[in-house]
Amino acid sequence: MKEIHYTQYMEMEEFAFPIDLRDFLMEILMLFLDLVCNNVFPGDWMEMIMLENRWGAQEIYHVRKIFHILKKEYCILPREISSSYMILIIQLL
Repeated sequence: MKEIHYTQYMEMEEFAFPIDLRDFLMEILMLFLDLVCNNVFPGDWMEMIMLENRWGAQEIYHVRKIFHILKKEYCILPREISSSYMILIIQLL
C-alpha cells in the first residue's frame, strides 16, 4: 500500500469517534506485527525476508502519519497503541 491508499481510506471512512480510529490503528499494527514475527518465507530465503521487512518499514512510516492525526485532532495517543508501535519497530530491527 502507498500513502495515498491510507489517505483515501481515512477520507472515505470518516471515523466518527476517536475509538474507531484507535481500533483501526490497533488492527493494522497487529497485522504488521504478525507478518513480521511469523515469516512467510523459510529462514534461508534472506533476500525475500529483507524485502518483506523493507515493505513493513514503509508501511509503518505511513501508519505513523495516522498517529499524528490521532494526536493532533483528538489529543490522545493510547498507551496500547504506542507500545504496540514500539514493539513492532523493535521486531523489525
